[in-house]
Amino acid sequence: MKDVVAAAATGLALLSATAVHASIVNYDYKGTGSVTFNGTYYNNVSFDVSAVGLTKYVAPLPHPPYLAGTFYNLVLTTINVSGIGLLTESDLGYVFNVESASFGGFGSSSRADFVYFGGNSQLASYDLSKSIGPLAVVGGVPGHQSVQTTSGLLTFNSVGSGVFTSVIAAPEPGTWALFLLGVGAVGGVLRTGRRKKAASRVLA
Repeated sequence: MKDVVAAAATGLALLSATAVHASIVNYDYKGTGSVTFNGTYYNNVSFDVSAVGLTKYVAPLPHPPYLAGTFYNLVLTTINVSGIGLLTESDLGYVFNVESASFGGFGSSSRADFVYFGGNSQLASYDLSKSIGPLAVVGGVPGHQSVQTTSGLLTFNSVGSGVFTSVIAAPEPGTWALFLLGVGAVGGVLRTGRRKKAASRVLA
């Protein structure tokens, strides 16, 4: 029984060690504001910015050209705006950052943050590879920033308060495979150890 518990504990340790670098992360910010899309102005609309990628692309330390506290190499960033629909970002770069301060933002490769928010002290010490929220946050944009989407240019003119959430999904299949291999290897070592002990008793 002790061997089984030891194998399970070791397997869980292996899983947690690999999942940090291979889990799927979804940073999501829901808010309201005014936007301009392809020259048309939309006032007082609701929007949902969602960036999806892998936690192994979180930079806990400066990772040129990215700052510390930055999530980069996204899989997908979508922006759902009421009255416009679902848009997909086409100008990819760093995706989300907190920069070790009590604010966060979504950005692209050629522009500053196209939407940022703050006003919640929990963001100051937030580990980007962890789940957090939902957090009530204060909105804002630094000078009418824009983001290029596959359907056209979207500009955030103003952003009101909203809600930020980060969700870490289940590990990838490859992570589970590593986990199972680890448990199997530990089990094999334990079985070998028992056989050697049994053999030594017989010889004695």
